[in-house]
Amino acid sequence: MRMMISNLKNLNKAFHKSIDVIINTLYPTECLKCQDKTVSTAGNSAYLCQTCRDNLVSKNVCRCSFCGAYLPDQSLAYDTDCQICRQLDHGIIGLISISRYEPSTCLAELILRLKHSNQTYIGNTLGYLLSEKIQKLGLQNSINVVTAVPLHYTRLIKRGYNQADLIAEACAKGLNYDFYPWILRRKIRTKPQSGSPFKRKRNVENAFHNRAFLRNASVLLVDDVFTTGSTTIECARCLLEGGADHVLIGTCAWVPMGIYQNKGN
Repeated sequence: MRMMISNLKNLNKAFHKSIDVIINTLYPTECLKCQDKTVSTAGNSAYLCQTCRDNLVSKNVCRCSFCGAYLPDQSLAYDTDCQICRQLDHGIIGLISISRYEPSTCLAELILRLKHSNQTYIGNTLGYLLSEKIQKLGLQNSINVVTAVPLHYTRLIKRGYNQADLIAEACAKGLNYDFYPWILRRKIRTKPQSGSPFKRKRNVENAFHNRAFLRNASVLLVDDVFTTGSTTIECARCLLEGGADHVLIGTCAWVPMGIYQNKGN
């Protein structure tokens, strides 16, 4: 029965990919960045031309020599540890990002348009690119649950959507997993993240609550940007305390030290 369900899911995914190819061939969409006409290939809902995609996605990946976590760049790994295991000594198997955050780049523009300009469809683009990066690294089989960093309900009402949810839902679809937005709740309305890593960490301590029984779960935790990691690592801590075996953090971008002071998470 389980194999039959899996086969039906694969058939359904193949059918929708075929429909995508036909529609996008007959009615090509514009690249979100350069506005050139572009055809999305079999299931590619990124809606970026190949040139913009090549300029967007970073190919840098390394691993921490201490905890073994995947990292998007060598600058996050130090002589004896990394930015992740300095804050949480076990349970996180990696941080996967589409690319580094640099002002005035295509990726930065897409993130800001999603977060501040109500262009929610960009969440689909970023989520697809993140799922593609995870698959290229062969990590899709290391997870079985996808969730996102939550907003406090007052901010959710004000904005109307959680950008991390939009990215995570599209990423889960690209990986052929279900998305569970309700697992984490933000129980405290924290101030927007700013200042030193220590201040950011203190700001989100005990701000989240896990609402699921996660025994043996391998969780992909999605957010838009990884700055110092205070927010995502606090969420990962909640997931691990709730019984998760391990957590993989997936973000659209990671912020190099030196420009993080002006970013949100």
